[in-house]
Amino acid sequence: MNLTKILLFILISTATLFGQYTPAIKIAPYAARPSIVNSADGNVFMGWVQYDSSFSGSAACFTGLSSNGAGLFQPTIITGDSNMPPSFVAGDDKLLVLSENSFMEPTAGCHFFDFKGNPQPTLCPFGQGYVPVGFYLPDTSYVVAWKNYSGGISANRYFHNSWSGNALLYTTTVDNIYRVDYVPGKYSRILLWVEKASYKYSIYALKFSLSDQQMYNRVGVISDTAISEIFAFDTAVNSDSLAVVVWSGKKDNKNRIFRTRLFENGSVSEPEIISPDSISVISYAEVSISYNSSGESVVAYEASDNPYIQRFDAQGKLLGAPIPILKHESNTSSYYPVVSLWKDRIHAAWTEYTSDQSDVWYQVLDFNNPLNAIDDRKHNNEPVQYYLAQNYPNPFNPATTIQYTVPSYGPVNIAVYNVLGKKVATLVNEAKSPGEYTITFHADDLATGIYYYVFRTNNFTSSKKMVILK
Repeated sequence: MNLTKILLFILISTATLFGQYTPAIKIAPYAARPSIVNSADGNVFMGWVQYDSSFSGSAACFTGLSSNGAGLFQPTIITGDSNMPPSFVAGDDKLLVLSENSFMEPTAGCHFFDFKGNPQPTLCPFGQGYVPVGFYLPDTSYVVAWKNYSGGISANRYFHNSWSGNALLYTTTVDNIYRVDYVPGKYSRILLWVEKASYKYSIYALKFSLSDQQMYNRVGVISDTAISEIFAFDTAVNSDSLAVVVWSGKKDNKNRIFRTRLFENGSVSEPEIISPDSISVISYAEVSISYNSSGESVVAYEASDNPYIQRFDAQGKLLGAPIPILKHESNTSSYYPVVSLWKDRIHAAWTEYTSDQSDVWYQVLDFNNPLNAIDDRKHNNEPVQYYLAQNYPNPFNPATTIQYTVPSYGPVNIAVYNVLGKKVATLVNEAKSPGEYTITFHADDLATGIYYYVFRTNNFTSSKKMVILK
C-alpha cells in the first residue's frame, strides 16, 4: 500500500512549555528512525519514517516545532515507498528537505519549504541515488551530496534559485560505499563516507576547496587499526570550523564510541574514546553529534539498556556522566537517538519499540541541568495528537481492527460509508478521554467491495479506505 494516498494528520501539542525543558512526548505512532535539525532562530525540524499499523507501507515525513518544542505545522509526507528518514538543510528563510524516494530504484529527492511548512516549487535534478545530505553556506547556497546509483558520490549546489549541475566527487570500482556526509570547513568542504574493503568497514574523507577542487588525496579518518566493526558515524562542525567525527566501533573486544577531528591541512587527530566502560554500547550503534554556536556539543548513542546523551564543553571536555534516555515502559526498547543542540537546549528524538509497534518520541533538555526532565517522563503517558490507523487486516472477512488516539476529552464519531457515500455502520459515537483505543468492525452483513471509515471530532477529520473480500 502506498502511503502517499493516506491522509496523515498528527497534531503536535501547542501548549505553553515552561523553563528550558519539556517532558518527553510521542511525536508519531507507528514510526521510526527520527532525524532532527535546528534553524538559526531555534526552530526544530524533525523527520521520521511513518508506517501504517500493519507495517505494509512506509513514507518519509517531517514536521516543525518551536525552540520550546511546541508544534509549528502539521506533519507532511515527503515521499511514499521510503524506509529512510529525510535529512535537512536549514537556510536563512527556507528549509531544504532531502529524501530517498524508492525501495527498488532509489532516487535522491529534494523539496524546499518555508519555515511554516509551505512547499516552495523547485526542480530537483539529482536522479538515481541514496539518502542525500547537505549544508548551507553564508552566500545563501545549499550544497548537497549523495551516493549515486553507480556506487560513487555526486554533489550539486543550489545558488541564485537554480542548481549548478551534478558533479562526481568520488568513485570506486565496486559498489562499497554505505554512508555519506558532507560538511563545510572554514576554507573547504569535507566529504566523508563509510567504505568496505577486504570485508572491513572504515571511514574516509576528502577535502575540496570552496570552488570544488580536490585539495588532498583520500585520507582514512580512523588511524587506529585495532578499531573494528565500524559502520555508523556522524559529523558536525565546531566553533573553530573543524569537522568532528563520532562513530561506533570495537576495540579490545568492547564496543565503544569514538571521536576524532579533521584539520584544514588534511591531517586527522588520534581517535579518543568518549563512552565510559560502565555503559554497554551495542554493536554498530547509531550515533549523533551536534554543536551550538558557543562550541559546546552533545553526542547521542545506542546502548544495551538505554540510549545515552553525553555533553561536552567548548574545549571538548566531558561534562558530567552520560544522560540516559529513559524507556517509556518496561517492555520497550529504545534505538536511533538523534540530537540537535541550540543555545542551551538539547533537542532529542528516538524510537521506542514494543512487540507490535514502534513510536517516535521527542524531548527538550536543559544543557546545564539535563536531569530535570527525566522524572517527568513517566507522568506523560497521554498521546499528544489525533491519529487514525489503517485497519488490519485489509482486505478482510468478516472482521478487522481499527486503532485511533485522542489527545483530549471530547466527542468522537467513527462511521463506515460505501463508495456512494451512504453510511452503513456507526462504530463510535460518544465522548472519549485522552488515550489510545482499538475497536473491532464486523462486516457480516456487508457485501464485497470498497468502503471508507471516517474519524471525526470537533476539530479533526481523517478517513481511510478498507476492502471487504468474501
